[in-house]
Amino acid sequence: TPKSVSGMTRVFGPQIEEDFPDFNLNQFKNKAENMLLSALQAINAEDISQLKEATEELTRQVENQIARNNAEGVKEIFERIHIHQTEITNYVKRDGTCMIVFQSAVEHMHYKTRDGKVIEGDAKRLTQTKYNVEVVYIQDEKLVKIDNAVGTTCPNCGAPVKKLGAMYCEYCGSAVTPVNLKVWTLHKFYEV
Repeated sequence: TPKSVSGMTRVFGPQIEEDFPDFNLNQFKNKAENMLLSALQAINAEDISQLKEATEELTRQVENQIARNNAEGVKEIFERIHIHQTEITNYVKRDGTCMIVFQSAVEHMHYKTRDGKVIEGDAKRLTQTKYNVEVVYIQDEKLVKIDNAVGTTCPNCGAPVKKLGAMYCEYCGSAVTPVNLKVWTLHKFYEV
């Protein structure tokens, strides 16, 4: 039986749509699922090149997991990965950022081996778990403590666009093109 997710999409979906009228929920759910799947496959293969659309923070997270496994002499295996359901579990606005947390119910075989012997998990049994994937929108890169943060600026005067979902610059009145896909980034993932 798949784990149930903390589905708050009905609550947070309208808030996100109000703040970001051009936000495509299904597109970002798919993006979060694909990123999670590629991260688990990259850890399994010990190969960063399997990551899809990964930010530097996410790439570092997977690299650190692979390095930690190698330092411990462990091979971490993810097989037969299947994502049952993904929902928004949280939406937070603070410190110059907006963050959407997607939670996915995942089925997989997950175990660790050392010298060919299983030391953690079960190589013959599927397990059900949940993962959270954080998607971050940078409103004001000066307030954010994330490397290589990208904020939204007016293409005409260069002023920061600080109002959520703004279509016009509050300083010069020029139209601001929505750049959701460029500004929203997959920040990190973790098992719940």
